[in-house]
Amino acid sequence: MQPQIIQTFLDYHHSSAFPSGEITAGTLEFCRIAPDRQPVQIEDVRERKEEFRLDVHGFQFLRHESPSFASFRDGDLSTVQQESVDILQRLTGATSVQIFSSLIRNQTDKELSKRIDSSEPDSSVVPFNMPSRRVHVDQSEAGAYQKLKDSMAPDQVERVLQGRWAIINIWRPLKPVPCDPLAVADARSVPDEDLFEVHVGSPQNVQGTFYKPQTSRQSSGTLFGKYGPGHKWYYLSDMTQYDILLLKTFDSKDDGKTARRAPHAAFIDPHTSEVQAARESLEVRCLVCFGDGISG
Repeated sequence: MQPQIIQTFLDYHHSSAFPSGEITAGTLEFCRIAPDRQPVQIEDVRERKEEFRLDVHGFQFLRHESPSFASFRDGDLSTVQQESVDILQRLTGATSVQIFSSLIRNQTDKELSKRIDSSEPDSSVVPFNMPSRRVHVDQSEAGAYQKLKDSMAPDQVERVLQGRWAIINIWRPLKPVPCDPLAVADARSVPDEDLFEVHVGSPQNVQGTFYKPQTSRQSSGTLFGKYGPGHKWYYLSDMTQYDILLLKTFDSKDDGKTARRAPHAAFIDPHTSEVQAARESLEVRCLVCFGDGISG
């Protein structure tokens, strides 16, 4: 059976789009940055999802029929977070998994498009909870180290740094995905030179965005993607609340073989481009420690 290939586009960036190397996310200034929109092919891996591995490709799909996800409510977040910790520890063999933030996306960008074209000032705050269509990795290497330092006491950080540690995101739909599916790139197909660091800050007023940071800092290094013709993109079609995507953001293991990060972005599927319903999804972002660094 031939895999389904989606012909669409992704929003890359030239580094010149961020001349200062800094930007504040969650503002109209950030949303008004024009992307380098490039045509791409994205392969549906529904029929071979078991082939992908976190340490090889930078991502992995799981099936987990959770009672907490049968009908998710905000009050279920703590239960789902603990479930996420258990899944990661079981899959990776980690000695400790610590969540540092969670983000629920449940809005479309239709209203935002109107605001982008309006006369509102660049500093105006916009919600975080829309699908992110920019090719990115949540933390750069420097940003990952900063997250580690922000999330733990100095003595814990010192112990973690003696062994291997990583940042892994768990991405789960809250309902069957109607549109804006998430594309992930094979880490091996995206060389380091196709990623560049931007220092991304958060606005002070982020209430109502469902962003639940558990660290104190308001900014960190993020990687944005530059277009490369060799990038290989994948997605899992017809995801439900029982499908899980594990996504590598950073890994301290730098042996030339282990995947250290997987760029990703939401994309427009031409088959569902007219759907009005918003995609509802949850991202749980975790510090994952191995060996003797720290036990939980």
